[in-house]
Amino acid sequence: MTVPAAPGRWSVYATQSGGSISWGDTFEVAGSTEVDIRLADRIAARDDAARRDRERRRADSIAEVRRRRRADSIARARRADSIAEAERGRTSSAARRIVFSETGDRFSGERIWDESDNAACERLYSGGRYILRSKAEGSFCASYLTSLGDVSGPVRIEAVTHLASGPTNQQLGIIFGHQGNSYFVAGMSGNGSFKLARRNADGSWTDVLTWQGADAAHSGRGVDNHHAVEIRGRRIDYFLNGSFVNAFEAGRSLEGGVGLYNNGNLMEVRYDDFKISNIEADDRATRMRRTFYSPSGETFEGERFWSTTWSGSAASNCSSEYTAGGFVMRSRTEGRACLTWLSRLGSLSGPLTIKGTVSLRNGPLNRHYGIRVAISDGDYIVAGINGNGSVRLARWTGSQWVYPTDWERNSAVRTGLNARNELEVRIDGRRMTFYVNGTQVQTATIDRDLVGGIGLYVGSQMEVLYDNLRVTKR
Repeated sequence: MTVPAAPGRWSVYATQSGGSISWGDTFEVAGSTEVDIRLADRIAARDDAARRDRERRRADSIAEVRRRRRADSIARARRADSIAEAERGRTSSAARRIVFSETGDRFSGERIWDESDNAACERLYSGGRYILRSKAEGSFCASYLTSLGDVSGPVRIEAVTHLASGPTNQQLGIIFGHQGNSYFVAGMSGNGSFKLARRNADGSWTDVLTWQGADAAHSGRGVDNHHAVEIRGRRIDYFLNGSFVNAFEAGRSLEGGVGLYNNGNLMEVRYDDFKISNIEADDRATRMRRTFYSPSGETFEGERFWSTTWSGSAASNCSSEYTAGGFVMRSRTEGRACLTWLSRLGSLSGPLTIKGTVSLRNGPLNRHYGIRVAISDGDYIVAGINGNGSVRLARWTGSQWVYPTDWERNSAVRTGLNARNELEVRIDGRRMTFYVNGTQVQTATIDRDLVGGIGLYVGSQMEVLYDNLRVTKR
């Protein structure tokens, strides 16, 4: 570095005082002709080192960003490969699970459904769909997939139905469990209701689940509805347009033939996309659907399946209604109890759990009310409590009361009018266990399997509020 030789005041790059350097300061040359050259060299060297350090850090930073980008790219590629492999596995697995599926522009490319015409029913392919056309009042149309043979669960059977013409209050849907002259039909009507019916071996019909409204249904003529029936052992899960609608436990094996059905009376129904698939026996979706019945909304049961009308002698003795607090049952007559069934569930078998909350709103404290479980027609057991804090399992045989367990006081029961008690009944074969507010209070084993409907019971001249009833398969 060269500095001025003449005396005076000059600006320089830096001055040094002790060990520190101050940039942009000035110094005065007073009679001196040289500045310490070593100081200037130190300043220049330090400046070069700082610049090189900045450039090195910048290069390292750029290299790290590039390295991370390459690593992210490799990870994304590996994830994509993993997802693709899993999807290939699922697709392959799903393909293996399909037992039968319609293909082609026509409902069945191989035309394996019956094509016939008689006085009652015409069966044909047309417009890319398979058609069942009723030609007479009072006769139904059915078609069976006989070439497939018997189907056993766990299996899912599905089809799309289209009511082209005819009455909207008749059933159309899927046949399953066909054994001899007997089979089940799960289906809906054009007015948006559904039911599950069984054709008996003698040709008679039984409504296993009576007509119920279904929010998922597409009502009217000229619209498509997708039906699906899942069968696991004796259990039936019914779906409509992708929504779970109902479940039922059949009294016999559901292995058998499958087919299509309409209830006749000049109906024309068009079917499409028929498929049968094997399903997992106990997957997550199945466990979620184990709740057969659970109320919704503020009125105990959003869909109002409990009966609010009474027939025969009960008409003057009993009344019931939905209120903001729950479902209310009243007995008006001394010596006459009131009861109702949750008919949509049909007949159930254990292992089963039934829960509900009850409150005695009016009436004597020494009479029982609670949950009842059917054993057979006219034979049922009531798991009940009274307002005095006692519990009992009482069985009506159809002609008299017998008591698997008699009245017992239990501190778990909340006493008096308007006290809320949670009742829980667990069914395991022939064994019934009774809980009140989470405490086991009684248990009994009877001489027959507890297989039947679920209902409510109120003793004479009592008013009882029910809420939060749930029926769950264990």
